[in-house]
Amino acid sequence: MDREALQHRVLITVSRSSLFRVVEGILEEGKVSSMASSITEYLLNSRYSRERALEHISVYLESELEKSGIDLDDGVDGISLAILFVYEELLENKSEFFSKIQEKSGHALHPPSSDSEE
Repeated sequence: MDREALQHRVLITVSRSSLFRVVEGILEEGKVSSMASSITEYLLNSRYSRERALEHISVYLESELEKSGIDLDDGVDGISLAILFVYEELLENKSEFFSKIQEKSGHALHPPSSDSEE
């Protein structure tokens, strides 16, 4: 599996999630990239089981957020599941779900310039 492609998908999935867009100002610079790298390594180097991976990623994200002073109660399970969906898509050479993440967040983050000019 292409490590760079997976890391890119994980990074986009995490950084464009609603939760991480809200807390991005609180996290130290490079924190999201570091977390994406750690998650990528886990997925590449572990025998894959959706349940174990979901648990591992959720616990990891919660722990990293807590280290930054952000306390959540199971607020990262959705992000963890989204990461697994984009990982599984990459295994199958697909990108439907990942494309939707890019589309949805792209529209939310970058409104069309024609609207602001009128």
